Amino acid sequence: MAQLSPYNYCLYLLSKREHTVVQITQKLKLREVEQNEIDRCMQKLQNNKLQCDNRFCESMIRYYSGQLKGEQWIKHSLKQAGIGSNQIENAFFAADVNWLDALEKLINKKYGDIQTNDFKEKQKRQRYLLSKGYTYSQINEVLS
Repeated sequence: MAQLSPYNYCLYLLSKREHTVVQITQKLKLREVEQNEIDRCMQKLQNNKLQCDNRFCESMIRYYSGQLKGEQWIKHSLKQAGIGSNQIENAFFAADVNWLDALEKLINKKYGDIQTNDFKEKQKRQRYLLSKGYTYSQINEVLS
């Protein structure tokens, strides 16, 4: 790809998918763009409503909840992307996701049957569901 101006490079990145301010800043720093130029680009993108961390959160929650990932897994991914805790909590509050229904769908997809009497099998399922980002309370509520 030909060398784009920092702003055009940001537009290119945002044309592919949503990015956070932190992600774009990191990518521009890799291209050795000066900090004041990065700040100007980010300000221009936000003024034109081309970059928005709230929109990034909403799209991540929608996408990963559709893939049956749990709330904890999604929160961790958002934190890694550079989103603050308050913004994450606000995004989850605004999201209309029934985590127990998603958990039941995941169990049915993976195991076919929610109930099991085998203690080891139940522990195995709990470990799997915890790795997918569901909490103990959610798992116990669905499995019991």
